[in-house]
Amino acid sequence: MQDRITVSEHTSSAWKLILFASLFDTVVFFILFLLISDPLTVSIFRFLAFIGFAGIVLAGLQLQGRTKKIEIDCDEEQIKITYYLSSQGNQEELFELGTVDQITKQPAPRIWNLIPRKDSSKLQISFTDTSNKLSLLRFKGKDLYVTHSDAQKVVSFFKSRVSSS
Repeated sequence: MQDRITVSEHTSSAWKLILFASLFDTVVFFILFLLISDPLTVSIFRFLAFIGFAGIVLAGLQLQGRTKKIEIDCDEEQIKITYYLSSQGNQEELFELGTVDQITKQPAPRIWNLIPRKDSSKLQISFTDTSNKLSLLRFKGKDLYVTHSDAQKVVSFFKSRVSSS
C-alpha cells in the first residue's frame, strides 16, 4: 500500500485576470487623470488609478509566490504533512491517525467574495473529539488550495489509510 503522496499548491487562474484588469484600469484612469482639469474629477480618477495599482501589486504578489510542494506521509500511528519550498522542508505538521475523523474536499472560496476559483479545492479535516472542521493544508497561516484531481487523490489516500487501521 502506498504510504506517501505528493501534491502541489494550485494558484487560481483568476489572478491573471485580476492582474490584467487592474493594469487596464490603472492605465485608463491615469490617462484620464492627466487629461482632465476639474479638481473633483481629477481626484476621483487618481483614486481609481491607485485602486488599479493596488490590484496589480496584490495579483503580482500572488502570481510571483513560489508554489509549494506538499508531501503527505502516513504510518500506522501518524500522518505527517511536510511543506517544501524549493527542495528544503519548511514546515511540518503531525496528526494522530486515531483522532482523525474524516478528510473532505470543499470548493475553494471566492477571491474577495467576487471571483470564483472553479479550478481549486480546499481540503478540510475533522477530528473525533470536536465538531469543528479545520483546513488540512495551511502554510504559515495561509490556506493552500489544490486541483480537484489532487484533492480527490488525497481524500482517497486518507480513506484507504483510515480503513486499513
